[in-house]
Amino acid sequence: MARYHRLCGDDVFFLTGVDEHGQNIERIAAEKGISEQKYCDSITAQFMSLWEKLEISNDYFVRTTSERHKKAAQKLFRAVYDAGDVYRAPYEGWYCIPCERFYREKELLDNRPDCILVYGDTNSTLAGALAGSKLQLPVAHVEAGLRSYNRAMPEELNRVIVDQISVLLFCPSKNSADNLRSEGIGVKGQDSTIGPKEYAHTPEIIITGDVMVDTIRIFCEKASEKLDLLNHLCIKAGSYILATVHRQENTDNLENLLSIIKAFELLAKTGTPVVLPLHPRTQKFIDQNSIKFSRGIIITEPVSYLEMLMLIENSVCVLTDSGGLQKEALIIGRPCVTIRTETEWTETVETGWNIVAGVKSERIVEAYHTVLNHTVHEKEPPQGLYGDGHAADRIMTAIEKRFS
Repeated sequence: MARYHRLCGDDVFFLTGVDEHGQNIERIAAEKGISEQKYCDSITAQFMSLWEKLEISNDYFVRTTSERHKKAAQKLFRAVYDAGDVYRAPYEGWYCIPCERFYREKELLDNRPDCILVYGDTNSTLAGALAGSKLQLPVAHVEAGLRSYNRAMPEELNRVIVDQISVLLFCPSKNSADNLRSEGIGVKGQDSTIGPKEYAHTPEIIITGDVMVDTIRIFCEKASEKLDLLNHLCIKAGSYILATVHRQENTDNLENLLSIIKAFELLAKTGTPVVLPLHPRTQKFIDQNSIKFSRGIIITEPVSYLEMLMLIENSVCVLTDSGGLQKEALIIGRPCVTIRTETEWTETVETGWNIVAGVKSERIVEAYHTVLNHTVHEKEPPQGLYGDGHAADRIMTAIEKRFS
């Protein structure tokens, strides 16, 4: 990538390096009977040698044990500490050693897990499912059955393939389960053998609800603690529109992006500011094309998950091309306009709390007023479309039942 941009005449600063912290480093150094620093020195030398053989021309090589990195990290943590965001409390996160590593096929074969659990529709979801299927390991898919029916979307291709090779299909809703059955997945009598006799199976469709409902219920209260962001942006709760744009078909298409921005400007002129946390992809394209924003559009850097929940909850409406944000808006109870030509979260549209508007500015503005007029008569959207906040429990129960 760096070589390509240099050939294009772009200024490039290519940063690479090694993360020399973690429980695996500690464990392996102990097994070898050497200090962690000595072990890090040895593996870093191997990486640097490999980079040289591959003619990788990096501008700087980061070592997280170096003094320069330590000072930068200390400066960052000092700023966070001074802001009151570092405090002593019991750790409630989900970190574990496997979170910081990947598994080779040989390790999967040697350890033979009961199943490969994959989530969503990303490229890594597909990679995990393919690895499991090829090694004759059952695959369980969380968020199965979603369909936008737009094969130009990489996510759609990933979903379809993963669902075809999964043994457990955890659906967030009835619609997603119906999608699978309409494709012949999980119907009675289907033989979906993926290997030796003991691995032959009929895919099982289970409506679990959506794990995002679980996380929102857990973190919504914590998100309310992020109200200082509103003060920083000089806006009041219930007085702004929240907007996000990040999909490639919108950010990398100048006509589409300008039309979307025009819609934001038209809405801002009515007296309702538009808060726009800029995705790096969008920021890059805006900078490249010297796009300027009018008053009333409040640009901010990407926000954290908790800040995003807070921004949704305190907005009057959400305008987005994000699949997850459409769903979060419905769960939290905020009307939404989807800046795409289709959505995989069809329930949000069926309730009337989401309108798929496309990218034309006039249509986006029209959809905004329509969805507000519809939802003003309802205090909140229908409950339970994506479950009751116990999807994770149902997923664990199904896995234990299947593979115990």
